[in-house]
Amino acid sequence: MTVVEPAQRRDKAIAALVATSEIRTNLARHSRGVDRNDRALLASAYAPGATVAYGLFDGPAADFATILADAMANGDVTFHRISNMLVSIDGDEARSESYVIAYMRTPEPAGPDRQRWIGGRYLDRHVRCTAGWRIAHRTYVLDWNINRDDAEITLLGMLRGAHRDHDPSHDFISGSAFSDSKGDVIMRALDDALAKQALHDLVATYARGVDRGDAALLASVFHEDADVVTGVIDGKAPDFSQRIVAAVRANFRSCFHSLANEYFEIRGDEAVGETYVIAYSATLGDDPQETITGGRYLDRFVKRDGEWKIAHRRFVFDWASSHNLSSEVGGAYEGLNNNGSWAPLDLSSTFFDNSSR
Repeated sequence: MTVVEPAQRRDKAIAALVATSEIRTNLARHSRGVDRNDRALLASAYAPGATVAYGLFDGPAADFATILADAMANGDVTFHRISNMLVSIDGDEARSESYVIAYMRTPEPAGPDRQRWIGGRYLDRHVRCTAGWRIAHRTYVLDWNINRDDAEITLLGMLRGAHRDHDPSHDFISGSAFSDSKGDVIMRALDDALAKQALHDLVATYARGVDRGDAALLASVFHEDADVVTGVIDGKAPDFSQRIVAAVRANFRSCFHSLANEYFEIRGDEAVGETYVIAYSATLGDDPQETITGGRYLDRFVKRDGEWKIAHRRFVFDWASSHNLSSEVGGAYEGLNNNGSWAPLDLSSTFFDNSSR
């Protein structure tokens, strides 16, 4: 019987944490390559000799990247949101399953354009190569799709997503992975993974602050001199936090910000990041509307006195769909009595200790 020493277990756990962090970053890189229509960036998510099996194309990943980029070059911006990532590490190889919701708008020969939401999963095999963890083979699984006549709305004042160097993120995110061949690589990679976890907590807390209408919680993720630019409400973080919460509470029955595709680049005590968001909102009034919006947060983070916070946030709008409110009470939802609310009435307000802010 082989006895595994505590130090060995610790080192194995650290290596798995680092590998999982890098694989998740690479999966976000793949979505970014598709949505920005950047063939080189998309191809860089794959290992040399990688293959894909989508059904519509089965073969070399390099060919897939070229075919996809050419096919989408003149189309609207797409949006590939990955979540539910389960990663299994085995030395220099790994496997993962990721859920993906893709959005695209397509022209139709007759009638209005179509808005399409497509749900599926990526089954990926990964390998550790010179550039870091990369996809060796991808199989795509289709689970569901929704197709509706175009109900897109334009949110005035917001930056609009685009392809390649036309997108606001082009000069903001380099697309490079963590890489260092000098010093203690494992410890530096561990520091990188721990920093990314801290940044994840900030962007998740921001969503919670907006959705619970909690201005103090929202302000806590920013440095006091931070700037926030959404195109609707802009300003310094303390003022922004008060104004956005007041607007949300005054105009919405509820809102819900779901985050994914976190891509962070750590640069010492500074970092930049791109995070995808799908936001749901339901308005008050005599003609209530429900809107689903897809976009991205471009964040600059700074670590001061050992603590990471957001120093600048900018929202990029990619798509939206708006309809008459269809929310129901009872019927299929009978018995679901724990409804979301504003702070301090929401259940999460007492679920988390205030010191966790």
